[in-house]
Amino acid sequence: LDIYLAGTPSDPLHERYLSTRGIDTALDFFVRVLSLERLTTLGISITDSNSHLSALIEAAMQLSSNVEIRKPTFINSLRISFTRVGTLGRNDISPELRIAAPLLDFFSQCDNLKNVFLEMPSECWDGGENIQALSNLLRNKVEITSLTISFSCCPDRNGKILGLLADFLVQSNSNNVALSRFSIFGILNADKSDVDGLKLLLDDAGMSCTKYLLRESSIVGRTNVMIVEYSRER
Repeated sequence: LDIYLAGTPSDPLHERYLSTRGIDTALDFFVRVLSLERLTTLGISITDSNSHLSALIEAAMQLSSNVEIRKPTFINSLRISFTRVGTLGRNDISPELRIAAPLLDFFSQCDNLKNVFLEMPSECWDGGENIQALSNLLRNKVEITSLTISFSCCPDRNGKILGLLADFLVQSNSNNVALSRFSIFGILNADKSDVDGLKLLLDDAGMSCTKYLLRESSIVGRTNVMIVEYSRER
């Protein structure tokens, strides 16, 4: 199932009318989508619509708190993408929903994940709760062969982002998983030694570097990871 959403609602007056009556069409839509059973592929791409992103995260929160709803377990390909091409800012997202944790936790029981693509605003990644949720999503997923994550220029506080990515690579190597693709984008103020350690793990896994771009950070001993992309020749 692939879903593509762009821009604001086509009829904002109607949306406002429904909202005054307690009807949230975007939230209802995502609740139904995330409630579908036996999905094996799910792709949600959102462009320039913070309200849709907030509705998606809130839907995951609502379903997670409902013990009668079974979380998805059959998904093997997961793609969550949010991109900004306009002038929307971080303040357009409700403060209580500026977290990726509920959404990532919702999919953490998908034990058969093979392909994971995550792209969300930096404010959805910032904070220990979000990094822990990403760690939970990747932990024990021994079948993942393709991982792409855009952190959208989120700072790596205390090295936790690169730390969990290193743990994932160690997990993959120890389980003899042949990663075909590993790509990360937009991690600011990362420790240079952590970046070197990640690169060593990828080299040891027998992967080839296809893109590698670091930029100088204003903090001594730190670097901005713009692109680290590795692949495996077939």
